[in-house]
Amino acid sequence: MLGFDNCPEEAGAIRDFIPNYKINLVTPQSMEDMSVFRTCLQQIFSMVKYNSDKTLLYQYVKENREALGSLTGNELNALLALLGEQKRLEAIMKNHGEKEGMDVCRAIDELIEDGKKEGEMKGQMKGQMKGEERVRKLNLLLMAEKRYDDLERASKDKEYRRQLFDTFGI
Repeated sequence: MLGFDNCPEEAGAIRDFIPNYKINLVTPQSMEDMSVFRTCLQQIFSMVKYNSDKTLLYQYVKENREALGSLTGNELNALLALLGEQKRLEAIMKNHGEKEGMDVCRAIDELIEDGKKEGEMKGQMKGQMKGEERVRKLNLLLMAEKRYDDLERASKDKEYRRQLFDTFGI
């Protein structure tokens, strides 16, 4: 299994020190029934499974608040590491000053809220950039046609500017 058969003799020397046994890999994303796990792995693997779909993740958290709230510090660390959000969630937990007994549900609620705020900020920035680009195009078109009075009016009158956007298809 380890492929030591075709290795140089030096590499083969470590063969006696490394156990050669099968390892079972678990991929939570492809598992249908998490109830096969009777320990905290059920909650941890379920969270990993739903991590790529924030709606399903949030729904799972709401439905399993009690079980998630009873995770120990080590179990919570495993969950955070597997979710890939360890640093952000640890920062949230530090702010609450209760790492060992942190309510993971509250931490995830805050993480989701942070994600929403971050998304809103990105959306606003993207919208602002798009708006600036539209105004830039309008200004260039009006200057190219030497319509300086329209350029000045569009700078002051929002409704007129919208009419010009429609007229030029911007």
